[in-house]
Amino acid sequence: MNHLDLSGKNIMITGASSGIGRQAAIELSEKGARLFITGKTPEKLDETFDKLHGDGHVKFAADLSDIKQIEELISHIPELDGFVHSAGISIMVPIKYIKTENIREVFAVNYESAVSLISKAFAQKKIAKKASLVFISSLATTNPLFGGALYTGSKLALEGFSKTLSVEYSSKGIRSNCICPAYVFSPMVDEAKQNLSAEFVEKFKTMHPNGFGYPIDVAHVISFLLSDNSRWINGQNINLGTFNINIPSI
Repeated sequence: MNHLDLSGKNIMITGASSGIGRQAAIELSEKGARLFITGKTPEKLDETFDKLHGDGHVKFAADLSDIKQIEELISHIPELDGFVHSAGISIMVPIKYIKTENIREVFAVNYESAVSLISKAFAQKKIAKKASLVFISSLATTNPLFGGALYTGSKLALEGFSKTLSVEYSSKGIRSNCICPAYVFSPMVDEAKQNLSAEFVEKFKTMHPNGFGYPIDVAHVISFLLSDNSRWINGQNINLGTFNINIPSI
């Protein structure tokens, strides 16, 4: 997909401090996009910013669980041709141990921040006609794992939001799609592994017959969805990698 040209497009990326968001920012900048990147940790966001190609990029450190910071963020961005919601957290908690604060923490970042950002961006006319909106979901929505009720639930909600967007704004040529990767090496997944046994992690590896993915595998698909080459793709959940919970031991 190296032929994709995103020159002249203003694109905002959340969760750009690391992982998929960082890799997407680097790749999109290589393809000529002007980026508006945001992340919670200023130091990590600076690291991403220093890796970007080209000029005119802007960075905003913000906590997307805070509605006031979201409002401030939207007020400083131009009209967007593309949006990537890569911000996300994963808290692996068995259902009987779920606490109210766990629910609020996961949904605030994985779902509510996306809804608030997009809603306020439309209200302030910050989404251009024929814009492409991309949300990072997960194969966990169709292959749920033990302890993943909150993460899976938040991603399912995100997918529902994306499909609704694709209906409400199709008349303006605005598209909305979700990317649903299997396991991707990233800091967020590393954090989730801290609450899992070594035995489970080893078993988890056997459930991925095509192996684990890398942020660049997702970044390639993000680039395509943000380009005009994907103009006929709307309201879809695009699976990446494979996950099979029933793979027998060898």
